[in-house]
Formats: sequence, structure tokens, C-alpha cells
Amino acid sequence: MLGGLMACSPEPRELVLPAVIVPAVGDPGCLKINALPPLRFTGAQTERGENIEARIDRELGGEGLEKLSIRFPAAGGVPPTPGTYALGSGENTRFSTCSACVSVLEDLSGVNLGHLNFATQGTLLLEAVNAANGEYRGILSNVVLRSLLPSVSVGWDGLDPNIERCLALSDVRFDTFANQHPSCATTEDCVNQKKEVCDPDTLRCVPSQCSDDDMLCPADRVCRIQHPTYLTGACFRRCEPFLSNACGDGNECVSTRYAGGEGICKKAGFAPLGKKACTSSTLSTGCQPGAVCQAMAPVWPDEQYCVATCDYFSKSPGCAAGLCRLYSYGASELRQYCYTDRCHFGGTCGNASDIDPAEIGQKCAAPLDTWCAAGDGLAARGVCTGTACELLCALGAPACPLGTTCVQYVTSDSQNTALAGIGVCR
Repeated sequence: MLGGLMACSPEPRELVLPAVIVPAVGDPGCLKINALPPLRFTGAQTERGENIEARIDRELGGEGLEKLSIRFPAAGGVPPTPGTYALGSGENTRFSTCSACVSVLEDLSGVNLGHLNFATQGTLLLEAVNAANGEYRGILSNVVLRSLLPSVSVGWDGLDPNIERCLALSDVRFDTFANQHPSCATTEDCVNQKKEVCDPDTLRCVPSQCSDDDMLCPADRVCRIQHPTYLTGACFRRCEPFLSNACGDGNECVSTRYAGGEGICKKAGFAPLGKKACTSSTLSTGCQPGAVCQAMAPVWPDEQYCVATCDYFSKSPGCAAGLCRLYSYGASELRQYCYTDRCHFGGTCGNASDIDPAEIGQKCAAPLDTWCAAGDGLAARGVCTGTACELLCALGAPACPLGTTCVQYVTSDSQNTALAGIGVCR
């Protein structure tokens, strides 16, 4: 919905189903794999076209993920039609020309892909489609996949002679038509991320509630984007972090600003403090009360930690152990994965080993953008800039010493990211 207007969706095209679906036979010499439900429409991915995807039940090697991908590239802007598509035949012989493309992405880490296993045998029966809404219903049968060679011109092309292994996929039914209202723990559980979000109150998949516009949410709620391409959003309860019982039992008020003062209510998780102990979620902290699941590096998705939260600009930040500091994210990180709430905007507690010992006005020994000024034993109050260790401040707040002004802080790295709401006193 934009500006109060709703576009009319085309009617889905349907195909009459055969009475019997032939069970998968596959290749007896291939490694058997299964798709793990749900199969979801997620939109653009690492390869051309829009994806229906699911995890599979085997690790094929490497440290990344393995995913089944079903795509229908719209040649000349013409969407696919219901019917039977022979995989590994005609235009579906090659990855660069396929109109019904079935692949298993192997060792996927962010935008990096180790191997692409492409369907060389099998059948895709497309029963119904509404491509404009990302809605597809059908069945994959008797699918065999083999690894392709990387190609500079078309991405992947030709069988890889160094990999003899093939994959046999058990029969898979997919249905990404919206409004099925299944239960969910995160928007990623919904079958159609172009149209649906997980409601933070009912924990059911519902039509998108907002689109980066708080005016579409009730006054006591704030819009949080759930998908960066389609800008689908959910309305979360507003709260003020670090107020006692701000969100009620079983919930946490999670800061949405580096400077603090504003937050949203999310359900508390169960994972304890520690490395790789949590899973990011748009609806849950993933961690026990007082902590959040935070990505510490732009990788997929292994470097996530439960870290204790703290009130950074308070005189008593509240870390039971370690020092309070702000973990900042670059512009590319904000675009690539912060929308899934792997990023925490606010103070977190950590040890002092990566904080420069310089105090305000002193020259730093550490690289630029390193936190400093931890002399009070409570928080790293400054950041190393080209000048020296400078005092951090919240823009618009009277927090700087007399004779100095809070000016926007911009990181010195290649991304030159302006931290929202954060400045240095100069």
C-alpha cells in the first residue's frame, strides 16, 4: 500500500492437477537430499531472477549454507505460465538460458557461492502462478543435480569434470501464495516475503503492515522493515530502553538508536551470553533477558553473539562485567544484513582488550575509529579520529564541555559512514 492506494493484483492462472503424482525415482548413484520446509518466496538472491528457496537436510562441504533455489526468469518481461517444464532439456539445459531453473546453492556465505548444482534431469509442474505477487504453486519430481563450472560471461556453465557427485532431490511441493497465515517466529518463516510479515503480537504471517512509514502504524507503534527489497514492514510497540518492565513479562525493550532513548518491544529469547550462541530474529532478542543477538562481522550467519546491553550515555551504563561501548556498522553492512535485526543500535558490554588506552585529547596508538577514553572503568567514552581521542556525544543533546559543540561523527574507513545520532565534541 502506498499513499492509501492499493494496486489491483492480477488473478492467478491455474492448471488442473493430474489425479496421481508419480513418486520420485532419482539416480541411485546420487546423494539423496530433502528440502526443509517452508519453501519461501524471498525475492532477488545471489543469481539472476527471483527465488523460491529452502534449506536442505545435508551439509555438502564448506562453512556456508546449502539452499534449494527455484527461479523463473521472465524472458522479455513475460512471466511463466502454468504447465510442465522438463529440467535438463531444451532451454533448461543451460543455467544461462533456463526458464525454469532449479539449483542447489552449495557453501553460500553472504554473496559468495562455492558451487552451483544445476538440475540436469527431472520435472517441474507449475500448477498456478501470480508472478507479480511472487506467488507460485507446484511440484518438483525426480530431480537430479550436478555441479557446474564458474563462467565469467554467464555465471555458471558446463558440468564440472572435477566433481563426480550428483544430488537426487526427493519430490518437493512448493506453495508461496500469501494469506495462509501459518504461525511464525520470524518473517523468514512466512512463505511469501514480498507480501507478508510475521506479526510481533500474534506470531502469525499477515499482510505487510507498513512500508518504512510510521504513519501506517498506530501512534504507540513504530514500523520496522522486514525485507530490504520489497520494504514490507511490521508495526512494533514503542518503548524506552532501560525503564523497568517497559514491555511486560517475557519481553525486552531493544534500543533502535545508537544514542538510546527509543526502542521496540521484542520477545526475550533463551540463549546465554557467549560466542555463536544465538540466532538473529526480527521478533526476538534470541538471548536471555538483558542481552541481544548481535552480528559481529559481515559473514553468513556464523558470527553472532549474545551480548549484554547497556545505557551508553548514562553515568551508570549498567555492565555487570566489562565496559559499555557502541558497536558501529558500515553503510554496506546496514544494507546487506542489518534489516534482519542482526545489528544492535545501542550500547553493549565487552572487554577492554580492543579499546585504546588514550584519554580525551590524547593521541591514539590504535587505528582510526577505535574506541578510547575508558578511564572511568564504566564505558569507552571516546573514539580515535585523525586528531586524537575525541569525546562521543549524542547529537542534539547538551553533552559537550563548555566551548565545544557536538558535530556529526563520520567513520574514517572506506565507507565513510555517518553514525545516526552520534557526534564528537569539537
